[in-house]
Amino acid sequence: VISDLTRDSQRRAQDKGNSLPVPVSPILTAIRPGNPTLHWNSVPGVQRYQVRIAYPPDREDGKVIWEASVGTSTQAPVPPGVLQSGQVYLWQVETSVEGRSRVSPEAGFWVLDANSLRKVVTAERNYRRSALVRASVYETYGLYEEALSQVERLAKKNPNSSRAQAMLNQLRHR
Repeated sequence: VISDLTRDSQRRAQDKGNSLPVPVSPILTAIRPGNPTLHWNSVPGVQRYQVRIAYPPDREDGKVIWEASVGTSTQAPVPPGVLQSGQVYLWQVETSVEGRSRVSPEAGFWVLDANSLRKVVTAERNYRRSALVRASVYETYGLYEEALSQVERLAKKNPNSSRAQAMLNQLRHR
């Protein structure tokens, strides 16, 4: 459900050009517990951005659990204690341009549960130097942005590898 909501929202925003703020990160990925920073594109003529994190519609009717005004910055650090391990969240950005409200599409992400995090950390410790293994582990646990980073590293070290390029394309277009 979260991927369908996010993908549909992203498609509609792309049709509107650069007049809407569009979430950049995190989207459709797991994140590690802690306090992530949300990132979105800049909108010309913006007066301020308002950011919200909410539960999905099937949990507490999509209750907003955190909201902040961040001025004209295109990022917002989420304070500690807002997000819970193993939970799914939706977030969006609202802005005002020339007195008109513009609301981004919703973007979804989830916070890795404690058991999965332990397994990821163990794999990282055991395979510190292997971008390929780390990318595979990250993808297995839904840490798609981290997997992409490892595959980009792998492709840079192996520019003639068709397999590395295929992995890169697969992660970018999932």
